[in-house]
Amino acid sequence: MSPVRYSFLRFFSAIFLLLCTVAIQAQEEKVTTTTTTKTDVQIQPWMWAVGAALFILILVSILKSGSKKRE
Repeated sequence: MSPVRYSFLRFFSAIFLLLCTVAIQAQEEKVTTTTTTKTDVQIQPWMWAVGAALFILILVSILKSGSKKRE
């Protein structure tokens, strides 16, 4: 191995070991956080009606397209 290559290898090895050490130290620190969130979603009655109407329209279109293929 050439001396230049060896020095690059030593340098990158040292950087890699430094980063590994930092990562290990970061994992050892214990941080405790407590979050409580309560989301209460209420859907309006008109949304249920629109959703049901769309569902019925899609269902009817699928059933009609299936009956056209059989004829």
